[in-house]
Amino acid sequence: MKRLLIILFVIMISLSVLIFSIEYHTFNIKSYEKSYEKYDLFKKTNNSKGEFLEDSRELIEYIKGGLSNDELAETFNEKEVLHMEDVQNIYTNIRLIKYICMVLIGTIILYFYIAEDINYLIEQSFRGLLFNYGIVGILIGMILVDFSKYFVYFHLILFDNDLWILDPKTDLLIQMMPESFFVDMAIKIGLTYIIGVIVIQIILFGVVKLDLIKNK
Repeated sequence: MKRLLIILFVIMISLSVLIFSIEYHTFNIKSYEKSYEKYDLFKKTNNSKGEFLEDSRELIEYIKGGLSNDELAETFNEKEVLHMEDVQNIYTNIRLIKYICMVLIGTIILYFYIAEDINYLIEQSFRGLLFNYGIVGILIGMILVDFSKYFVYFHLILFDNDLWILDPKTDLLIQMMPESFFVDMAIKIGLTYIIGVIVIQIILFGVVKLDLIKNK
């Protein structure tokens, strides 16, 4: 029973860190601006830098649920709006998963604390989190080998329609976010993710070594 709870605990922590990393960069306009500048996307469209960033802010606000489809349609065409509606739904589900993870993490910690085995949970979780480095290594390999192929698979898994297939000649959304943009974002999310895992492991290690938590 305890072993299963520890496995669940590690998975919930890993998911929480991943979701935090995704949300941080998705909702951070600076992440967009840096990627646009890196790949010189401002000069590849008819929009000014200010217009580009304002359009990005609209997308961020829409994903958060702060804009309606009609408001987004003032900037993007119907197909783009429908695709963004799918994206918004995905992020809504992501937030739900995050809240579930937080509840489960708190519940498992309470269970081990009451069972006077909290240090065992911490020690085993520290070891369990090591698997994240392997996952990140695999993802890096996928990006280096053939990002385009796995990017398509990613969309086929997440979406049950072809609204994500946009035309760079006519659709602003794909002009703002070509494949190179997503490569850059994937790297940023991956780095934030692995840094988050490292920080948590350092905290867990410190808690055990300094004996900061006393069992009942």
